[in-house]
Amino acid sequence: MSSAACRSPPVSRTAVLSSADDRPATNSRKLSCASASIVTFSVPRADLLSGPCIPGDAGARAPLCLPGGRKSRAPPAAAPYGDRVSRPLLFLDVDGPLNPYAAQPERRPEGCTTIRASLRPGRPLRLWLNPSHGPALLSLGYDLCWATTWMAEANRWIAPVLGLPELPYVDFGGQLFAERPDGVHWKTVAIVRYAGGRPFAWVDDEQSPADSAYVAAHHCGPALLYHVDPRTGLRAEDFTALAKAASGLVTRL
Repeated sequence: MSSAACRSPPVSRTAVLSSADDRPATNSRKLSCASASIVTFSVPRADLLSGPCIPGDAGARAPLCLPGGRKSRAPPAAAPYGDRVSRPLLFLDVDGPLNPYAAQPERRPEGCTTIRASLRPGRPLRLWLNPSHGPALLSLGYDLCWATTWMAEANRWIAPVLGLPELPYVDFGGQLFAERPDGVHWKTVAIVRYAGGRPFAWVDDEQSPADSAYVAAHHCGPALLYHVDPRTGLRAEDFTALAKAASGLVTRL
């Protein structure tokens, strides 16, 4: 697909990126794909992108993974940009945003409960999960999708604790933990393929500027790369920011 075929509106991005001491910093620039209306909003600790569709290693679609391990041949075809899209996707990582694994071991974050998941023989994996996060996620105005190393296991171990229904997930296959020489995270290509041009937010604790650049170059439509501190996990202000972003990620008609 050429950039001329892309119907993504120009987006004035006000990105407030997470810093080491969690103080917001502001950076603004304009990314355009075609002449259209402008969507402008501010999102704390995030990177809002809109870029052209450029053929490359994100051109093919990954299989759609459904609960129970079922796979369709491909995700549903994305509507042409400019057509009505009901809700953006929310790609959701587990370790970091939902399980604040980097918190001090003796200081379980407020509201969290401890579970131990036996994913493989040996010592169970300890997780801290906040049951209130499930209803909060469901109220945001996104279609939720796991984007985590847990993949299908997230529906077994994570969803019931949070009160979430079984969700589709991105199958990373051979890309799982596969480092790239350009610094792009091993999740990024599969997430862009899965989105297929549909607006999305991606909540994770490991994105970098290389991922922002890749998404801007290969994803046709707006995207939000939202960084979460793994010492704290998702907080009330994060849910507020994601809810505010949801309406801006969908085409204004």
